[in-house]
Amino acid sequence: MQMMKHLNQLIEPIRELRNFIIFWLGQSLSEIGNRLTGFGLSIWVYQNTHAVAQLSLVLFFTILPGVLITPFVGALVDKWHRKTTIIISEIGAATVILTLALLLLTDNLQLWHTYVAAFFTSVCGSFQMTAKAAALPMMVSSNQMGRANGLIHFSSAVG
Repeated sequence: MQMMKHLNQLIEPIRELRNFIIFWLGQSLSEIGNRLTGFGLSIWVYQNTHAVAQLSLVLFFTILPGVLITPFVGALVDKWHRKTTIIISEIGAATVILTLALLLLTDNLQLWHTYVAAFFTSVCGSFQMTAKAAALPMMVSSNQMGRANGLIHFSSAVG
């Protein structure tokens, strides 16, 4: 009987967080994919240019939009539907990544493509990050917020 009680105590938080866990798994896979793409893009730039300055420009275009637009994104996300914002930003980032893959596979990828891709992926990431943070309190109860935040930060660290 005691064993069953402990088992129920372990399973109950999973039941409460079921929808969040599905969302979190999808977002985690997306984040890992985005980070691997950025890493691969940086390697491609360095291998093709052998210039640290070109590599630095990719990093610059990756970081700059987030720094510049994130304060304004918060105000927009508060006015927009969060689920739609997350979906559109995911589709935008996926479109950029698929375009890069297509350009690479057809030997048409050029340096300027990497700058544009880094910029737009960063913009999509800013919307995504802000919308996820704003949607979290609507997906989980206040007593599960610590677990949910822990999972989100864990997936960011893994990415």
